Amino acid sequence: MSRIHFMKFTHIPFHKTGFFSKTMTDYLDQKESIKQFYNNFPDMNGFASQIQEKATSFPQVTRKELVTVLQDQYSNITASEATLENIKSLENKDNFTVIGIEFKSLVLNKQISIPFRIPSGYKSIKF
Repeated sequence: MSRIHFMKFTHIPFHKTGFFSKTMTDYLDQKESIKQFYNNFPDMNGFASQIQEKATSFPQVTRKELVTVLQDQYSNITASEATLENIKSLENKDNFTVIGIEFKSLVLNKQISIPFRIPSGYKSIKF
């Protein structure tokens, strides 16, 4: 019988690590002094608010154009069926993308976009 070993971990608040600027820790703590510099914080309420904004400001014709451009960009490479389906799914008005950004000293380093469907049970999102 195999045994499962759990690693002990310790939670260290971001501001105590010394790796983040005061601006970044203020952002992570959602301090009022920094809120003027961003629109929505990346939590479920922020995602819901951002999706509601995009639902009204991103028309279907723009979605179709986005899909066409992405399909064209992927036409010269071998993309998985899942990738092609995800691109096609962006035509659906109920699908959105979530952008993940990795910061190093508040400088944009990397961006990843994946299609994101709102969970059907998430009641606070209304369109």
